[in-house]
Amino acid sequence: MALDIIGTLKDQYINEVMERGIKLEPTARMAYELEFNTRIEEVGFITNTKYLNVGVSPDGLIADHGGVEIKARNNNKHFS
Repeated sequence: MALDIIGTLKDQYINEVMERGIKLEPTARMAYELEFNTRIEEVGFITNTKYLNVGVSPDGLIADHGGVEIKARNNNKHFS
């Protein structure tokens, strides 16, 4: 739909840290599912009929329990 409106797809900025997160996300999702014996449903952008100007793009939904946002921390940077 967005491409229909703007007519083109802009280049996205991505750096090494982002690439690492993209690469590790499936593994992190699987680890979470195993640890908590649940399934994470991958979804796209979610809107709300009550708040028309608001939307979210979680990394996944866990049944009716909520969403999950996966972060791939770097031990050298995030822990000392």
